[in-house]
Amino acid sequence: MFPKALKILLVIHLGIVGSCALFTLDLVSVTASSIASAETAPTPSPTRTDCDDPETGWKLEMLNGKVKSLSEEKIEYGYGDHKRELIRLITFKPNGDYIRDDQREFYRNIDYTKIAKPIFVFDENCRVIERRDSKRPDRMAGATRSVFSYTPSGTLKEQTIYDSEGRLEWKSVATLDKNERIIETKEMIQEHPEHFKPKRYDVYRYTKSLFKLDDLGNQVEEIGYDWKGNLYATYKRTYDSGRRLTRELRLDNKNRPIDLTISKFDDAGLLLEELRYTSSTYSGLDELIVGTLDSGYGMFQDGRRIAYEHDKNNNWVKKTEFDLNEGKKIDNITFRTLTYY
Repeated sequence: MFPKALKILLVIHLGIVGSCALFTLDLVSVTASSIASAETAPTPSPTRTDCDDPETGWKLEMLNGKVKSLSEEKIEYGYGDHKRELIRLITFKPNGDYIRDDQREFYRNIDYTKIAKPIFVFDENCRVIERRDSKRPDRMAGATRSVFSYTPSGTLKEQTIYDSEGRLEWKSVATLDKNERIIETKEMIQEHPEHFKPKRYDVYRYTKSLFKLDDLGNQVEEIGYDWKGNLYATYKRTYDSGRRLTRELRLDNKNRPIDLTISKFDDAGLLLEELRYTSSTYSGLDELIVGTLDSGYGMFQDGRRIAYEHDKNNNWVKKTEFDLNEGKKIDNITFRTLTYY
């Protein structure tokens, strides 16, 4: 698998993150000289050509083994006729690359044989130091180039994304402690050029997050600040002995519980169950309605329990979701059928 930070960048490449999200301490206009430096940012020199592709379909789908095809069928019990319906069908090449992803649930059918794959540049330790993306029909973002830099011990310290014209779109810089563990990140993101007439590419917003670590270096608390420098959210996390995230609670700027995920694993590290709680309904502009579900870590408005079953390759093949608002009633079941090379 590739680093968590690289996964975050994938979300940005998909165009999910926008300027209305948690980005900014201040709004600034970058000088012409700094834009020029962004346009001429050097391309890292490749040092390895034998590294594994960090973004095969197998890896993005978090699959084990040489999967040839994967189909998903779902039964909805909350509405409809409760029939088992095909919602997704994926096929893979023998090297794990996607061939086709037929997302019937969302009326999307992606033919990956017609889409250019990202190009990766690696350092001597097979860490990604550059990613080059062409414009893709299945993604909102245009062509981009991402650059990554690491400390000598391998901690990802800086990430930068440029558009096809070399203009800076997004940047994250980490502050490390004496053990090279991340204790702060500062991000900047380009304001949508379309917000200005004429378009501008030199206006950015900023945010930052502070991290508290346990003795093993796990991020047990994250404090995020919004574009005005005000507290946005606090995340409290716990981990098991295998450093797997077992609980994440998000509190808003008024210390109200908004989201909670509790994960349970077996001795081999397989995810067996998730409990997910949310509160998102307000009676006024900022009057959060108190929920009735007691999670043990706060009261929430909605809750779900998700149970997983796995095959001999440790890929999940059945996912059952229960609605905790309805007395643990089954809401839906998803079945996965996997064939292997």
